[in-house]
Amino acid sequence: MAYIPSVILLLLAVAGVWVSSRMFGHPISPFSVFYGMWFFALALFFLRLVEYTPVRVQACRLIVVNLVSFGFGWMLAYVFQGSGVSRWRSQLAVENISSERLRKVISLFFVLGMIGLADFLWQVQRTIGIATFWESPHEIRWEMRLGGVLAEHFQLFTWLNVANVVLGVFYLTVLKGDRRRYILTIVAASAFATLLVTDRSRFFCAALWTGFLLAHARNWKARRILTVGLVVALILMVQFFAVGAWIGKVAVNNPELLATATISEPYFAFLEPYIYLTGSFPALQAYIDSAPESTAGSMTFYPGFKVKRMVDPTVKLPTYVPEPFSVPLEFNTFTWLHPFYSDFGFAGVVMGPWAVGVLAGLVYFQMRRSCSFNSLYINGLICYGLALSFIGNQLTQGPVWYFLAVGIPISRYVTRPVPALAQR
Repeated sequence: MAYIPSVILLLLAVAGVWVSSRMFGHPISPFSVFYGMWFFALALFFLRLVEYTPVRVQACRLIVVNLVSFGFGWMLAYVFQGSGVSRWRSQLAVENISSERLRKVISLFFVLGMIGLADFLWQVQRTIGIATFWESPHEIRWEMRLGGVLAEHFQLFTWLNVANVVLGVFYLTVLKGDRRRYILTIVAASAFATLLVTDRSRFFCAALWTGFLLAHARNWKARRILTVGLVVALILMVQFFAVGAWIGKVAVNNPELLATATISEPYFAFLEPYIYLTGSFPALQAYIDSAPESTAGSMTFYPGFKVKRMVDPTVKLPTYVPEPFSVPLEFNTFTWLHPFYSDFGFAGVVMGPWAVGVLAGLVYFQMRRSCSFNSLYINGLICYGLALSFIGNQLTQGPVWYFLAVGIPISRYVTRPVPALAQR
């Protein structure tokens, strides 16, 4: 009987994929990504492999409102733009993209990305020594925190390594352009660069964004999508465990985690990913209980406020990464509702997911009509943010805004003009 809630939630996750396939033309859409990941994470939470502090009615109400609000926003976009959408036209998108120009973009991003990486490695050598990578790699991550001695002076460049993985795989598998070994080498080097900064999130961003882009750029059947999805999941699991072992973030090094575990020792290896997938729910309750002061929009629109502060130094920025709460483990991610609730309270929890649902739907259905490079690019980014929304809000953070801004000139540059005759 204890497993019934988890089984029901898993069935709802599968139902989300089925509804997406039947109603929205593709099993992988922002709709199925959002509901599939939330129901899957909640199903894991109800397995109670860790004894968290109780999640009470306040957090439960916000989670339910969030799920309902996103659905209303999505259906509004479907009513106005989605019904009667034509079938996939990915071949047209391929014909309208210049592989030569995209190769030049990838080459430029690679040079800039390696400049950023070289500076980061120099900072490591100058402060704590390059030998830290193999002697005590957890110190690198620790020193990258706010107030640490490590800083990425060219962070905008190092993030281009993430974009290069996406663009490079798209070039190799969809466009199938020339000089494939050259591009494959760049993709491998860029992926390795995301690992060297000891930040799991960058590799996850590259892998998930790439997966969503390919799922919508190719005419894959459900079986192929499932196969590729399982491969991506396996890659992410291997990376998660490998980086965790490298920097020492494993269950056996966390006595607090072991003390709260409800499973036997042979399964302790699964505790670390389990708390990443489920810890944000009790942390959300702890955050609500702290009665935080309103941040009046500066969390939801944090990148905009950050740019504004460059012009006006008097603009105050909130602490985007707050101090952790004990649940009883130390946790400082509160699902993607954190900035919405911090800025606007309950109204933010209603309007935030609703607005994202509308935006995600409009972009998705526009992509289905045109399958242009720009819409594929943006839809992949939105799906990435929704896939991790049960952990934190990627859509209100700088990297996604940065990639959206970078995507505008990329799309204009690599897209060939459509002849007037073809438009008619």
